[in-house]
Amino acid sequence: RGCPSKELLPYAGVGNWKDAVMSAWRQAIFLQHGSAAPCARFPQEQQRRLWEAMKTADLEAASSAQRELLCPNLGRCKRLAVRLHISSLTQRHAVLLHPALPLEDSKPTTLHDFVRHVLPPLLPDSAAAGAQASPPEGIEILTHGIHVPLDTPLYWLAFNAMYLDGFVHLAVRLPCSGLGPESS
Repeated sequence: RGCPSKELLPYAGVGNWKDAVMSAWRQAIFLQHGSAAPCARFPQEQQRRLWEAMKTADLEAASSAQRELLCPNLGRCKRLAVRLHISSLTQRHAVLLHPALPLEDSKPTTLHDFVRHVLPPLLPDSAAAGAQASPPEGIEILTHGIHVPLDTPLYWLAFNAMYLDGFVHLAVRLPCSGLGPESS
């Protein structure tokens, strides 16, 4: 009602939400392992319990189930599942799904490394990797409403700040400077 059907899909009940959330969860596991095998081996009963935990916001049960599927170490992890939500006061919200390497040059990838790779205009060339602990003036990077220092390892975020869908969601708030998703 009042929304163009091309932008907003009709809601047919909790089944729509379950399909979307569990699909994102499987996508996140696939990105981490580089294979669908861990999801295929995850018993249906545990998937059902995971969904029930998500639906009832039982964070402890959901986290326990999800941790079983996390890569045991950085060397075995192919990619980290990261979604960037980019917005400013003058531009539409945009979402960018961009898998992140857990290691670069045998060192854990930091938020600085990731942002520098994915959104290079946000970090000037003069900023040496890891030299800056916070974003430039006017730019905010948050997860769960908390400002994230640029020297934070992405794997730490994946282990400690992933959302129920298995992704690290980072909100990037830009000043009105033309750096956003519609500026190109």
